[in-house]
Amino acid sequence: MVEVWLGPDADEHHRALLWDMQRRAFDLQVAAGDDVTNRDLPLDLARITAPVTVVVGDHDLLFFRTTARVLVDGLPQADLVELPWGGHLPSLERPAETAGLVASALS
Repeated sequence: MVEVWLGPDADEHHRALLWDMQRRAFDLQVAAGDDVTNRDLPLDLARITAPVTVVVGDHDLLFFRTTARVLVDGLPQADLVELPWGGHLPSLERPAETAGLVASALS
């Protein structure tokens, strides 16, 4: 999972953090058992009226990169930021840089 979620530039410290986080997630999933039910919630992009910034890493899984582009295509007020260095968790890989993107989008 670490290799899948992080981009190639992630350092060992961030890889260890993700390993711990993912291990905890697996432990919680196992503890939840099979009695957990998921609900499909309807997604109506037309209801989103605020400006949106969608951030995706170029090293993320194809599903997430495609989903980001579909969201931006469905929202006229959306901007897509693609991070050439990023995987699935750019806020873990480069927290200051990702925070700067968020701050810029909010200003």
